Amino acid sequence: MIGSGESESRPLRVLVYAACVSGGGVHRLVDRLLPIWLATTAPTRWEFRVVSQPVDADGREIAWPAGIYRPLCGDEIRGRTGGALCDWLHDQQDRFFAVLRREAAWADVVWLPQPWWTLRLVSGAVDLPAHLVPTIHDFAFDTLDWHGWFGDCFRAEARALIEASSRVIFSSHSIAAHAVAHYGLPPARGAVVHLADFLPEPFRPTTAEADRVRAQHRLPPRYWLAVHAGGHKGLDTVVAALDLLRRSGAAPWPLVIGGRGTDLLRHGRPGAGPLEAIHRELLRLGFHHGIDYHALGFLPDADLAGLYRGAGGALAASRSEAGFSGAVFEARHARTPLVHSDIAPFVERFGPGDRYALRFAVGDAADLARAMAAVEADPAAAAARAVAAHAAFTRRGWKDVADDYLRIFAAVAATGPATRRTSPRTLPRPIAPAPRPSRRLLRRLGRWLRLRRDAA
Repeated sequence: MIGSGESESRPLRVLVYAACVSGGGVHRLVDRLLPIWLATTAPTRWEFRVVSQPVDADGREIAWPAGIYRPLCGDEIRGRTGGALCDWLHDQQDRFFAVLRREAAWADVVWLPQPWWTLRLVSGAVDLPAHLVPTIHDFAFDTLDWHGWFGDCFRAEARALIEASSRVIFSSHSIAAHAVAHYGLPPARGAVVHLADFLPEPFRPTTAEADRVRAQHRLPPRYWLAVHAGGHKGLDTVVAALDLLRRSGAAPWPLVIGGRGTDLLRHGRPGAGPLEAIHRELLRLGFHHGIDYHALGFLPDADLAGLYRGAGGALAASRSEAGFSGAVFEARHARTPLVHSDIAPFVERFGPGDRYALRFAVGDAADLARAMAAVEADPAAAAARAVAAHAAFTRRGWKDVADDYLRIFAAVAATGPATRRTSPRTLPRPIAPAPRPSRRLLRRLGRWLRLRRDAA
C-alpha cells in the first residue's frame, strides 16, 4: 500500500464496491464519477477496479467500463426488486463480504457509493486490508417510519460502517453533523462534497418540448409537477395540500405525478406500500384521474425536460435527501418555479429566505398549500425566483466533484495502512427526531433578534 513502505511509484488503487446500486441518485453518481476518473487521470498515478452488479436496484443495466469490472455474483440479482431484492441482499451479506475482503487486498482505498447491504454488520468485524471510504447519502431511517426492526438494522449498519471507515463522505454538512451527533463520527473523519447537478441527457427544456410532452400525455396548460415519487418524497403532503386548496374554494392547478410505479395511482392495487396508500387517499378525497391529477407512471428521460418546462411549478416535498434532489436539479435547469420542504440539506444550499424558491415546513400540508397559492397568485415573481436559482447554482460541474473525491482518496492513502476497527454487536437505540419549534416561538425569536440588531 502506498505510504506503508511500498514504492510510491505504484499507482494509487481505488476499488469501487457496491453490493447493490440504487436506481436513483446513486446510479447517476457512479455514472458521472467513474468515467471522469478514467478519462482524466494518468494510469501511472491511478488505477480503478469495480466489483458490483450488472444491473441497479430498478433492473436497469449499469454500463461499467470494460476491463475494470468484476461481477460480484453473476446474474443472480436480475429480476429482483423491492422487498424480494432486500431479502436476497440480506441473505448474501456474508458471501459479499468475503468477496469484498478478497478484492480489497489489491486496493489502497475501497469506495462504497452505496454502502448498505455490504458488511454483515451485527455479527462480524470489519477487517478490510484497505482503507474504507463510503459515501453516506442520508439517514432517512432516522426521519421516516421504517418499520421498527428494519430501521434498527440500518442504524446498526451505519454505526458499524462509520466506525470501520478511514473517511466518510457526505453530500451536505447537515448530514455530516447528524453522523457526528448520533453515530459517533469523529469530525476529522468526515468530509463533505457537494454534488453537481444530476440531469438526464439530453435535457432541453424548450417550449417545443413542453408542447410535445403536453400533447403526448394530454396534460393541461398549467400544472403542478411532482416527479420521483418515492416513499420519502412527501407525496402524501402534496395531496393533502391540494385538498386544502380545493376546500378553501380555490381552483388549484392539477397535479402531474411521474416516476416508477406511479401508474398504479390510475387504477390502484391492494397493498400496504406508500403509493397504494396515496391511491386510497385520492379516492377518499374525491380526486379524479385525468381532471384533478394525472399519474404518468415511469417516464423516459427524454420527456423530463418538456414536463418541467410546461409546468407552472414543481414540488420537492421530500422528508429526507442527501442534498439537492433530482426534482430540485431539474426544476432549476428548466427555470420552473419551485416549492420545497425545509429539510436541512435544502436549506443549507438555498440559504435563508425565498430568493430562489418558496419553502414550507416539511410534512405541513397547510404551509405547502400557502406556498402553492402564492406561486399561482403571482407567476411573475415565481418565474423571477426560478431564473435567479438557475443562475446561482449551475457553476459546479462533475469534474469538480470527481477531483474532490480523488483528493480525499489520496489523503487517506497517504496516512499509511488501514486501521482495523471492530463493528458493534448490538443495535443502537432509535433516534427521535428533534421537535420543530412552533411558529409563535419563531416569531418571538425574530422580534428579539430585530430588537437586538436595532439596539446595536
